[in-house]
Amino acid sequence: MNATQQVFAVFAIPATVALAIQTILLLVGLGTHGTDADGADVAADSGIDGDVFADPGLRVLTVRGLVAFFAVGGWAGIALIDWNVPVALAAVLALLFGLCGLFLVAWLFKVMLRLQSAGNLDIRNAVGSIGRVYLTVPGGGRFSGKVTLLLQERTVELEALTDEPQPIQTGSEVKVTGIRGSQIVVESLPGKEASS
Repeated sequence: MNATQQVFAVFAIPATVALAIQTILLLVGLGTHGTDADGADVAADSGIDGDVFADPGLRVLTVRGLVAFFAVGGWAGIALIDWNVPVALAAVLALLFGLCGLFLVAWLFKVMLRLQSAGNLDIRNAVGSIGRVYLTVPGGGRFSGKVTLLLQERTVELEALTDEPQPIQTGSEVKVTGIRGSQIVVESLPGKEASS
């Protein structure tokens, strides 16, 4: 290895080791929350409390991206010098290969982040759904019962109110008509009441 290749190796070897460590941590589930943030917790004075997901687009200058830049660029420089490419041209080509690695990693993580979901339930999606009363829902809308229903591809149990004067008995089918705070508002379906 000549002096120019050694300079490229100074960048390539540590970056490759860091890339390998990042990949191993990512595979075992420890490399997903680091310096590359993808969301934020929000607590505002307006009473809004939640988790906000922001899609910042193509994030190029990240730790993973820079590590890929140095790893790909360094190894490309070593190979180009080994193939007797002039040093100046090898440096320019290594820089271009490194930039390709940087953008490739940014694009791959953008694609992978699209596959990610917060997993949070949004009970607003329950409006219009049909469910079954698990614990009797008292009439009058003052006290809550429990309803099970399919929401966002999961069976969930939610607190439910009804504005109907009579309670809705356990086992009855109901339709979600609205939301009040963190509770769903339901109405009984005619002919779908539980038999007493």
